[in-house]
Amino acid sequence: MHAAVIDLDNFAFFQDPRLFADREYNTLIGGDEEGASISIQATHFEISEIVRDSSTNYLAIYRYKPAVDYVGTDSVEIKTSTGSDGASPPTHIEYITINFTILLEKFD
Repeated sequence: MHAAVIDLDNFAFFQDPRLFADREYNTLIGGDEEGASISIQATHFEISEIVRDSSTNYLAIYRYKPAVDYVGTDSVEIKTSTGSDGASPPTHIEYITINFTILLEKFD
């Protein structure tokens, strides 16, 4: 089991309606026997999900959008699993923690 922490402090969210956008993290998980799930959900979100479909080319992509008017920090933990041969369970489990900073920035 491995753990990784990704700080998105320099990739801040601004709480201005003109700047709202989903932020994405590509897990690079895409094989038939590979998986990704949210093991600890974010707290202050409008969107916090893993999408894996034709729109992501079947890669597991984590998407986050902060709750409206929320300013502060948030985090999510994603569990990824790889290394299965199809007949046995995954041999490599990784937990990835992503930390967010949401800032208040209003433009005139």
